[in-house]
Amino acid sequence: LEQLADEVVTLVQSYVDDDEDERFYCCDWGVLEDEDGSSLLAVAGEQRQVKAINCRTGEVHSVLQGHGAAIHEIRFHPTRPSLLLSGSADESVRLWHVLTRECVAVFAGALGHRDAILSLDIRLDGAVFASCGTDGCIKVWSLRSNGLERCIKAATPADGDRPPPSAQPAPAMHSTVQPYYEHFPLFSEASIHHDKKTGVSSYVDCVRWVGNCVLSRGSDGRAVLWEPPNMGVEYGSSVDPDPDPDAVESRTTAAPAREGVATIVAEYVIRSAAGIWFLRFSMDPQRRLFALGNTRGEASVWEVDRLPPKVLASVTLPGAPPTVRHTAISRDARHLVCCCDDASVFVWTLPASSANK
Repeated sequence: LEQLADEVVTLVQSYVDDDEDERFYCCDWGVLEDEDGSSLLAVAGEQRQVKAINCRTGEVHSVLQGHGAAIHEIRFHPTRPSLLLSGSADESVRLWHVLTRECVAVFAGALGHRDAILSLDIRLDGAVFASCGTDGCIKVWSLRSNGLERCIKAATPADGDRPPPSAQPAPAMHSTVQPYYEHFPLFSEASIHHDKKTGVSSYVDCVRWVGNCVLSRGSDGRAVLWEPPNMGVEYGSSVDPDPDPDAVESRTTAAPAREGVATIVAEYVIRSAAGIWFLRFSMDPQRRLFALGNTRGEASVWEVDRLPPKVLASVTLPGAPPTVRHTAISRDARHLVCCCDDASVFVWTLPASSANK
């Protein structure tokens, strides 16, 4: 969509999937590492596939297939554009090489999630990622082990040997890469959205990194900014030493998740947002603002750095307002987009103070 000077929004490009049963649940923007630097739009959902669409040609560049259930979140790696993470209802996170359509790694198993994964996010330096889901847990995983690096290298095509784009999944029996299996997260947290009085753990349906802190939203109607304990993977750190330097395929006997206590930095109570899940917040590229909707057709913008928490701006949809399921903040922080249950999309102009901050 493109917003013209007279505030008219026009359709620039669209993609309609050939599978009538497909229902897309998530998308993310990436860049194709070629001479043109074409934009890629990755989409995924009910049919268990990730499709990367070349926005210059309008054609499917690659299809990533391997999950056993619906895919709820996908994220391109912030420093390695050819890598993409996907989180699924099959309780696993997979790391893909978009150019070769190879599954590079699987994060699941012994101390992994015990129910559907709803959201994930990669820290901006690319060293770790966080995942969360309906089991009420938030887990932090390393992306810098030697075994994983070897698998990424094996999946990376040599110069001039890049496979052509294809709208079909890579043949499973012809894969040349054995995925790296990681069973042990660096850290696991289950108390952030757990009600001690009732003993009920809420679904955690959205997670994003803010520096070394994590911002998560649960079906308890709260968004919480918290800091994990020292995990030994700081910004700009080198590849972690493997406990077994010869282990390439998997790490199943490594030490379990590090012990420690998460430190809560701030809590944001969102009215009319409890008891419902798959209610996603968004952040601006600088991770200074986040926006979240509710079941009353309202959305609020918060400034993450401000303590105690204070709403920077709020909007209310006209008419009989539907639930605001997802939001998006423009790169210049001047516009807020609200996506609703009834398939309506609203674009709001934020106060000038939001863009300045």
